[in-house]
Amino acid sequence: MASYFDASTLEGFDLSSHDTVTKGLVFNSLVCMAVVVLVTTLRLYARHSIKHAAGLDDYFAAAAAASAVVLSTCCLFAAAQGLGKHIWDLGIDIQSPSSDRASLRISIPLYICYLSYLAGNTLVKCSIIASYYRLFPGQTFRRLLLVLSGLVVLTCISSILAIIFECYPIQSSWDWFSPIVKCINILRFFFVSSMISTVTDIIIWGCPLPQLFGLQMKPRRKFQLVLLFGAGAL
Repeated sequence: MASYFDASTLEGFDLSSHDTVTKGLVFNSLVCMAVVVLVTTLRLYARHSIKHAAGLDDYFAAAAAASAVVLSTCCLFAAAQGLGKHIWDLGIDIQSPSSDRASLRISIPLYICYLSYLAGNTLVKCSIIASYYRLFPGQTFRRLLLVLSGLVVLTCISSILAIIFECYPIQSSWDWFSPIVKCINILRFFFVSSMISTVTDIIIWGCPLPQLFGLQMKPRRKFQLVLLFGAGAL
């Protein structure tokens, strides 16, 4: 049975190339982790200082930050093992059974990265939706938010299940040298999932606009609020 890597995998590649993106991966992971921790800490501190209580949106934000820390930590660990380099620069003999253990030090953290990203992305959206629910009291609008949150959560669950059950046997999804019986077209699934995620992003950004335009305030203030929400969408 075939596996992710065998002798034929490297055919057609320039084995003399030794490019690497490991340093960039480490830099981005450290910066993102530092920014996420700083922003989340300031947010929770501000909410505690002003209202002396955290809301559901804050708990979602904290959980999203924890997912981001897990993501960055796994990236850093995998980078220390060689993530970002060509496989022929990792010293892995793809013909040797012992290569399995060496590759797992990269593939398992990378596998966790996928799941952490999905969880973090979903928790961020849930945090935004929860903040809308707190700010806008309209029952119809709140029902829309509940439906939207359900769609976001279902998209996350389906994506996680797709990653977990990407291949049969299941361990071949993270074990590059495990024999594979069958795999789904994960790239096609990610394409569809990304489209759905983008649509939900647009809806999340746009759904409070009618509420903002309905506020009793000067047009200039309304425009400033729209710009503020637009900056958040970016």
